[in-house]
Amino acid sequence: MTDIQKTEISAQSIAEPRIETGRAMKLAGITDRFSGATSVGIPELWQRFGTYMGTIPGQVGNCAYGAKYDGGKDGFFNYMCAWEVTADAPEVPELQYIQIPVQIYLVFTHSDHISKIKETCTTIWDKYFPQSKYKAANGIEFELYDEKFDSKTGFGGLELWIPIQQ
Repeated sequence: MTDIQKTEISAQSIAEPRIETGRAMKLAGITDRFSGATSVGIPELWQRFGTYMGTIPGQVGNCAYGAKYDGGKDGFFNYMCAWEVTADAPEVPELQYIQIPVQIYLVFTHSDHISKIKETCTTIWDKYFPQSKYKAANGIEFELYDEKFDSKTGFGGLELWIPIQQ
């Protein structure tokens, strides 16, 4: 990467990502279909998901996940607000379930307020990937909200896990 490219990326508050091998996991949550234009509805989906917090059978840990999958050429994608659950957790009819396989990821840190996540994603896809040696893989990408994230204030940061080709 040239110094100019590094400056552009850092100006967008993007730190160099780390590479991680993600483990297989099962997510349980609620899903809706969005596009770039309708993604402003994702916070409302998180509000609806809040009624399920602490009630999902087999919940693992205290991290929440925002999973993006089944994107189409029409620009629409599924977005799931979820918790990880055990592989044998009983399934609740009003929830959806997805399996995330073992995968290699680039993990980006978003440390700004949650309202700035779209800018971070745009920078990753429009600036970082075209300038890097990495190619995104067709798979489930997700946001990881750990105990540092405060859903009341929108601060605390999160991680963006994007599958890459090996």
